[in-house]
Amino acid sequence: MRTSKTDRRVSGQVLARHVEVSEQIEALNKELKDLDIRIIAQLRLGYEVPSTYKVYIKESFRRNPAWKELFRKHLASEGMSEKDVDEFCEAVLERTEPSSFEELVVKPKKATNIAQVLANRDVAKALKSVS
Repeated sequence: MRTSKTDRRVSGQVLARHVEVSEQIEALNKELKDLDIRIIAQLRLGYEVPSTYKVYIKESFRRNPAWKELFRKHLASEGMSEKDVDEFCEAVLERTEPSSFEELVVKPKKATNIAQVLANRDVAKALKSVS
């Protein structure tokens, strides 16, 4: 038995749900970014962090060497030796400031004593009552 074209359509309900979930994710990502900014500012001002959380700012630095291969080809086509091309690229990298990136890391610590276990249990109860 063959299926008709109408049986092979993507459901409007499925598409509507996709849009709805996408919008929720976008809103949550915006809220998370706002929270990150707020927490980072507070950490820089010396605010203390509850002992039940591990919180830190992860910094990373990166240079973008994507240009390097293009320069190699161009300079080689101009007749520059491979050694000179390497030296030129190294000189450029040495003079280039790396881009820096920050990421807030927030993780709950594992409970190590009964007080923390009870505190975590109370927080879980509070969260359940809100939702």
